[in-house]
Amino acid sequence: MAKGDLTLFRLVQLGDRGKDVVAIKRMMRRAGVNYRPVIEKNGRIGDLFGEKLDTAVRRFQKKHGLVEDGEVGYMTFKPLVKHVDPHSSRLLREFAKESIGDWGLIGQPSAFNGLDRGVDF
Repeated sequence: MAKGDLTLFRLVQLGDRGKDVVAIKRMMRRAGVNYRPVIEKNGRIGDLFGEKLDTAVRRFQKKHGLVEDGEVGYMTFKPLVKHVDPHSSRLLREFAKESIGDWGLIGQPSAFNGLDRGVDF
């Protein structure tokens, strides 16, 4: 799967949890904004979007001339996806499958289909 094929299926912000948050942390670590995720006791990166990540997202947004709101939506994800690694890519695909299942985006609100809520025939 190419980087351009990866999508973010929700607006990710302070307090959120999930595999997509872990992927964002991994990408942010590679984005050159001086972010180091906290490694939990089990040796994994935690899935909570905390204050430290919020600060890093704001630095990233400022660096790229974006609105500095600390939220990862389409406009922030687009330049951030350039920093994806294979593990982050897998986490995003798994989160998408868990979120939308095998039926796709039919009737599912997301960061990318908010305007088109129709049914495809």
